[in-house]
Parts: sequence; C-alpha cells; structure tokens
Amino acid sequence: KEKEWGESDEDLQDKKTVDIADWVTSNLLGPEQNNTLIIIEGTSGQGKTAFCRMFVSRVKEEIYPAYIPIYIRLQDINSRFVDMKESLNKYLNAIRYFNENEGWLTDFNKRFAIILDGFDELPLSNADTMQFLEEILKFQEETPGQFILTGRTGFIEAFQDIFQQHSVCRGIIQPMSDKIQLSWIK
Repeated sequence: KEKEWGESDEDLQDKKTVDIADWVTSNLLGPEQNNTLIIIEGTSGQGKTAFCRMFVSRVKEEIYPAYIPIYIRLQDINSRFVDMKESLNKYLNAIRYFNENEGWLTDFNKRFAIILDGFDELPLSNADTMQFLEEILKFQEETPGQFILTGRTGFIEAFQDIFQQHSVCRGIIQPMSDKIQLSWIK
C-alpha cells in the first residue's frame, strides 16, 4: 500500500492493496518519477529483502535495458564511511565494470536501479547515516539512476523531516497470503 507521511495504520486500512512489484515498476517507469526516491518499508521479517532479490530478477527479465539492477545489502557497507559514492564504489569494486568506470553513478548513458536494502541495518553512526541519506537524495535528484530504499517503518519515519524535503514515494509491504506467496514463486 502507498503511504503518505503522517498517515496512521488505520488510514491504510481503507487503501487498496496492490502488488508491490507492479507499484515499484510503475514508479520506475513513470515519466514523473525520474527524480523520486522509492521507499519500501515494513516490519522485521515482512519480506523486504526477499522482495528485493525477486525484483532484481524482474528488472533483468522485464525492464532491462531501461534500467540495470544493482542490489546492495546496506549492512555490508563498510563502517569506515567517507561518503555514499565512495562506499558504493568500494562495495562494487569486485565487478569489473564499476572498477573501470569511475563515473558510473553519473553516467547519463546508463540508468541503474540501485536497490539499497536494509536502511535500518547500516553499520554507521547517526550522523553518518544522515549524511548517507542526504547524499542518496542528492544523487537521486541529479542523476538518471533510480534509488530504491528498504527499511523498517519506525526507522524510516525517524528521518521523516529529511524525506519530506524531497520527492519520495513510500510503499508498505503487507503480510503475504498463501496465494500471493505462490504467485511470487511462479
């Protein structure tokens, strides 16, 4: 379900549930979404990471070459944080393309769907987490790529003041029924 800032769980009850993959895809490909950060939130164990892994496959199979997917587990970002761009480069340096193309993040000839999974699991201080978030939002506004950020709802809401200053859309993962789980497996 799509959630607005300040909306209560009761307010969400009246909203229509949509397939999260379809919602993210429409936000990726929609003309007005080029500079909008996509946030996917939920409680612990709700399926955010499982969704990210399955969505990477979907992007490769259905959306590529419009976007090239990159999946990053934020808990693996080095705790000796300098800046977001350097942290992403260090994380991806084992992949030849990123090692040889220093300006990959700002390359307007390629559009990356950068899926940052586990915002609440960043091994950083509060000040560094704030800086990381501000840099993501800045890059989102200035580059052709698309950032998709996942995290626990309470942690995401702790940064509400920053998010509200930027173009952000939020989706809440709902518990999966057996029927939905089977549709994802197929």
